[in-house]
Amino acid sequence: MATLAYGTAEEDQNAHLEALSSAVEPRDILVVEVAQKVVGFGHVALDHERKIGEIGINAIDPMHQGKGYGEKLHSAMLDQMRAAGMKAATVGTGADDTHAPARAAYAKVGFTQQIPSIYLYRAL
Repeated sequence: MATLAYGTAEEDQNAHLEALSSAVEPRDILVVEVAQKVVGFGHVALDHERKIGEIGINAIDPMHQGKGYGEKLHSAMLDQMRAAGMKAATVGTGADDTHAPARAAYAKVGFTQQIPSIYLYRAL
């Protein structure tokens, strides 16, 4: 079932990144640089009506993980939300083992409250 539900996830993510890089203002994408090389990025979405900021797609190059860059990136994203007048921040991630590092990174910057949800699938 996972292959059917997420079989195009990599292509979908690439298309999403392409759309973000061509359609949003530069301030909406933060970049992490080390020695003038991009090693990470993060997209911030702001809902001015609801006053909620969202950490969107983000990543740190695996060769640079575990060095605090993710925490600095997420903190900068939260600072940007505060500066824009947001009252809350949200981030979505998977509950599977592959997303455990992301969940740990979000916890380091204070994401602790959850609204549990489950997507159920069945074959037809």
